[in-house]
Amino acid sequence: ELHNHYGHEITLRSVEQEISSYAKLRNSVQASGRSCTKVHKQGNAVGRAVDLSKLRGYDELIRELEHLFNMEGLLSTPEKGWHIVYTDNEGDIMLVGDDPW
Repeated sequence: ELHNHYGHEITLRSVEQEISSYAKLRNSVQASGRSCTKVHKQGNAVGRAVDLSKLRGYDELIRELEHLFNMEGLLSTPEKGWHIVYTDNEGDIMLVGDDPW
């Protein structure tokens, strides 16, 4: 018998159901062709999801991020102090635009 930090009992069955539900959701997202990527703004705890398959390049990505985080005009101009970065497959931090779309 396990308890979470709220004192609620967690059974193995409920964990299995959670894993099964997650697997079904993941498979349906993969089947739909969506390629959502979680994005975060520095200083914000809450992230947003961006479906990269709907975008045609970095310009559209920047506009989408400006819209999502209510930062119109701030991300497209590096002089405003914001830079868009990502972590690549090797764990290196890269500037958006360093690699071709």
